[in-house]
Amino acid sequence: MLISISKARKEFLMSNRNIKYYKKLICTSFSSMPMKNILNKTANAADVIIFAIAFCIPLWPLGTIILTMLWLALSLISFSKKSFIEGVKAKPFLILFACYFLMHIIGLVWTSNVSHGWKEIKDDLNLLIFPILFILYQPRSGSFNFIKKGFIAGAVLGSLICFVQGIYFTLSTGDTGHMFYALFSALLHPTYFGMILIVSCLFLLGDLFFPEGRG
Repeated sequence: MLISISKARKEFLMSNRNIKYYKKLICTSFSSMPMKNILNKTANAADVIIFAIAFCIPLWPLGTIILTMLWLALSLISFSKKSFIEGVKAKPFLILFACYFLMHIIGLVWTSNVSHGWKEIKDDLNLLIFPILFILYQPRSGSFNFIKKGFIAGAVLGSLICFVQGIYFTLSTGDTGHMFYALFSALLHPTYFGMILIVSCLFLLGDLFFPEGRG
């Protein structure tokens, strides 16, 4: 009986050691994950959110809105009057966008089509939100290059998705129109998607010909 209890106790201690070992292994693995390295490298949660927004722009418009609201919430939670004033002094041109938005609101006083006016206000809300976000945002060394990579990665993945679905429907239907314009651009309006691809190419060309200007 005593032998069996001693054996059970030994097995229990061994199992605890195994649990501790696996916990340590999991923690070590997590610390080597890319996102953990990204957070340690940038030390700026806003950079990670903007990276995700930039990645979603070519792929998922709704995701861009959700992440922007998350960024806005975090910015308001950590809001300080001092950092806001410093941001305004450093980026005074952003105030122009907010003034343009306020002009729309003032214009509602003279409009007869109020419902359409409020629709315009809703559509132009980003002219107020993004200036506030970028006034509060304090980039660090390498922030732009980090965010730019997210935008390029999203554009590349979006292009691959469009290309694969274009090939699939072309082979399925025999209609080569699926490789062009609206039928090809399955994720966004083709004009917007084209602009995104152009900007991505400009970023890549800039890194190729002016590598010293990165970041």
